[in-house]
Amino acid sequence: MKTVILRIPHRGVDQSGSQESHPRNFLNSPHLLKEPEHVHILKYSPSSVLDDTFITMTEILSRLLSFPPATPTLSKTSDVEYDKQICVLYSDLKRIPALKLVADIPGRGSLLELLDPSTQTLAYLFVLLSHYQVSQEKTKESLPAKWLPGGEIWRKSVALLEVFDPIQVRYAGQEWRSLVDMVAKSAEVASRLYVL
Repeated sequence: MKTVILRIPHRGVDQSGSQESHPRNFLNSPHLLKEPEHVHILKYSPSSVLDDTFITMTEILSRLLSFPPATPTLSKTSDVEYDKQICVLYSDLKRIPALKLVADIPGRGSLLELLDPSTQTLAYLFVLLSHYQVSQEKTKESLPAKWLPGGEIWRKSVALLEVFDPIQVRYAGQEWRSLVDMVAKSAEVASRLYVL
């Protein structure tokens, strides 16, 4: 992991009391640079695997299957390391476009078929929500047929609700709530349709 250090100067007041307005003048003012409070050091550690915008579906699958670590490693993984890894995965998932998460992997199928909802709960959750988003955009319906009871996404959602990893879900509270709300809303809409 590399660390990039950025030095960001603050605007300061020179010795005469006037406000420094031009960054170049500010940087050339040695009396200001001697003061450590005028320079902030920010560390940026790019630890994400998905930094490339042209990522392939195979790379996405590989990344999603990489968490959680394999069982022998899991017992050796500290809570801090686990937390760090899941936070990076969460960040990666937020950046992957929904259309990528719903696309099939050539010769392998859908991510919903390739991921295990009990072990890759976080990734599975994001893929499900991406399916909802894409199907809603295509059909312009608030609840597409795939999300109604008996539909493909409904079945996958219920399966996730039955076997999810509660530790992973804690890192995606808002997304988890969205899924639970959509499943409940779908059931409510379907029950009204059957009553009529």
